[in-house]
Amino acid sequence: MSATPVPGRRGPVAASLALLTAMGWRPLSTADARRLRGGVRDAVLKPRLIEALQAHRFEYKGEYHPLSPGGIDQVVRQVMSLNLHEGLLAANERFYRLLTLGVTVTEFMPDSKKHQPTVPLLDWQRPEANLWDVCEGFELLPARGTEPLRCDLVACVNGLPLAVIECADTVEAAVQRQRRRQRLDALPQLHACAQLLLALGSSAAAGAGDARYGTTGTPPRCWARWHEGPPDPLGPVHALLSPDRLLELLRHFVLFDRRLGKVVARPHQVFGVRAVLARIAQRRPDGAREGGVLWHTTGSGKSFTMVFLTKALLLHPGTQACRVIVVTDRLDLESQLARNFLESGAFGSALADREGERARVASGRELARRIGQGRERIIFTLVQKFATASRLPECRNPSADLIVLVDEGHRSQGGEWHDRMRRALPRAAYLAFTGTPLLKREKTANRFGPILHAYTQQRAVRDGTVAPLLYEERKPRLASGDEAARRVERIARDIAQHFHDTIKTRSQGLKGQVATGSKLDAIRYQRCLDDTGLVSSAVLISPPERREGVSEVDESQLLEVRHWWNTHVGRDAERYEQNLLRDFGSDGAPDLLIVVDRLLTGFDEPRNTVLYIDKPLKEHRLIQAVARVNRLHEAKRHGLLVDYRDILRALDTAVRDYQDLATRTQGGYDIDDIAGLYRAVDPRSPEDTPVREPKRIYAVLPADTVPDDSARARLKQAIETALALDPDAESGFEGRPLARACYGIVRLAAARPGGPPLPATATLIEQARAMDTEVRNIVAEHSLNPQDLDAAVRQALLPRLFALLGLERARLAVAQVIELAREGLARESD
Repeated sequence: MSATPVPGRRGPVAASLALLTAMGWRPLSTADARRLRGGVRDAVLKPRLIEALQAHRFEYKGEYHPLSPGGIDQVVRQVMSLNLHEGLLAANERFYRLLTLGVTVTEFMPDSKKHQPTVPLLDWQRPEANLWDVCEGFELLPARGTEPLRCDLVACVNGLPLAVIECADTVEAAVQRQRRRQRLDALPQLHACAQLLLALGSSAAAGAGDARYGTTGTPPRCWARWHEGPPDPLGPVHALLSPDRLLELLRHFVLFDRRLGKVVARPHQVFGVRAVLARIAQRRPDGAREGGVLWHTTGSGKSFTMVFLTKALLLHPGTQACRVIVVTDRLDLESQLARNFLESGAFGSALADREGERARVASGRELARRIGQGRERIIFTLVQKFATASRLPECRNPSADLIVLVDEGHRSQGGEWHDRMRRALPRAAYLAFTGTPLLKREKTANRFGPILHAYTQQRAVRDGTVAPLLYEERKPRLASGDEAARRVERIARDIAQHFHDTIKTRSQGLKGQVATGSKLDAIRYQRCLDDTGLVSSAVLISPPERREGVSEVDESQLLEVRHWWNTHVGRDAERYEQNLLRDFGSDGAPDLLIVVDRLLTGFDEPRNTVLYIDKPLKEHRLIQAVARVNRLHEAKRHGLLVDYRDILRALDTAVRDYQDLATRTQGGYDIDDIAGLYRAVDPRSPEDTPVREPKRIYAVLPADTVPDDSARARLKQAIETALALDPDAESGFEGRPLARACYGIVRLAAARPGGPPLPATATLIEQARAMDTEVRNIVAEHSLNPQDLDAAVRQALLPRLFALLGLERARLAVAQVIELAREGLARESD
């Protein structure tokens, strides 16, 4: 819904006011708002709140009664007496609880008995029963100061200021104004109540601006765009502040997390939950609810989406009687999900601690009892516990009011455990949540049902939901006789230097992870990293007897791991992990967290910026692992993947027209599913750094050994042979011998069997001339640092040739160009 453009800085404000008025909000002038508040000290329109309360009726012994003046006064006192001594966020959370749970008052009834009804502040079911006011130029006295501050637009429901709109020359400036107004010396009395904050660029009404939304305490990087329908600069105003949408958003899609603060859902979370609610409202002939798959890319807030869904299920009229069972397949993920649910309010408020702690199932026998006889609204369990539970007669519940949320459903959607879960809960609705693309073979045999809502990595990066990922391939020079310990030592030295130079010396407390192939490697990495004196590191692994990483460990390795475990972890592994994760999330040590399998899924520390990979990974485990560094943080532009195992290139989607991309280079995923997952570091781009204002980009160690003179001679002879096959090409390279040689290399590679058809001569000439220019620039740039030449040429040319030749032939051609570049550089240095 577009508004008529209004010139000048007031344009978006006036256009938003007109739009809100058209949606049913009553406009108030600055003077009207002052009068209703009795001045500029209070943020609540007290007469409008009293008016709404006077219209409320509560039930007592089958009859409905209005609130007494004393009852109304009790509600008003609770609302107007928010305490800011514990901070703005704590006050805002208390107000949110009043808003969603209501205020309990004491009334003396006609039969002389006391009654304690709970009075709602808003009518959630009937938007039209509320009072909707919007004030332009809302003036409020700051906590410290004598002159009122003026807010562009404040939207009040039943007199409660629930939304604030600010406009500035740019949307970034509007965000900063919203954040400044939240300081305790500014307008805390307003932001203790406000639930939704909108920031508009001044040209938004003319169609050239931008709009973002956030809430109390939202960091600048996390202010979100709202995408819905055709592009419209005032679309977020219409989408978020229409009366029915605002009530839905506030009731179902706000949570308070102990670590991240207050969170308001993003569009994909809202529409994903809506799709699930619509799906489970459908019934099969036996009365069972329908299920399906929700695919939201890793890092986009999947755990919070599960919390939002659970809140909606417990509040929605059609599912209020339902119980929710949350199932995962790993103990650490179960702990994380339970913690997220508990800390973000899925259990409500008064019962949060008590009911939340009881929600996790300790054994298969307890799971069977809870399935058959329990009444808990939310249960957390491992799918493996069904192996024991399903053997017990009480482990069966045919109710259709059971909803099973399966985390990372692609891993547990088949097999015996899943069958046992189905037998125990035959009519439950099964909803699978996954953060990784479903394999093509899984899409055709998905046991949960259809994909109900998808949010891809490409869309998440474009929306600013996650940070983009950069990829860098690094290979140490290793002699053929080097042992594993020597390899770890060399790579650890490279990691320490890389992290120190590119992250630690110029970032604001950013951190990194090192993924290793075994527990013993993890311990050796810590020793070698700490010995450099450049970085601090710590290890997080599972107990020595538990399998992790390599499938088999010899006894000597196990003894070394046990010794490390006893020295550093001891008997309280849970406390060790809690302390380590707390420290990793701080500005201090450790800089690097070394892991094997732990924390490569489900770990979402925003400071985590670079992942050094020295272990085999594939398919969903690879995508899960690389997404550890895509969380948003104010100090980083990108997440960085540093590959020492040559495993990420198989998922590179920089070029789409490679004919066999979907099956050979996409690891079995559909190309559209993982488009935009990451891209190679561009050594010419100042943007390719995870920290702000980079001074240089990362060097990449050379990967290949220099061939002998006979090999070089054979290469030149092959190039001449290829050129002889196409005499028409000679005229395109006058005075450019390197371009001529590049043409021969590309033609030679294109002639190899198994690839796409040979491109036209004109196309090959154009590519060769462009390659010549690229290589000459790289040689000039790296004349003083020849060790960086190989990687620079590889990163510049491989995406270009990938489209023409396919991956394997492109790699061969690039390796041959590198030899020519080396020869040219050596000749210049003689």
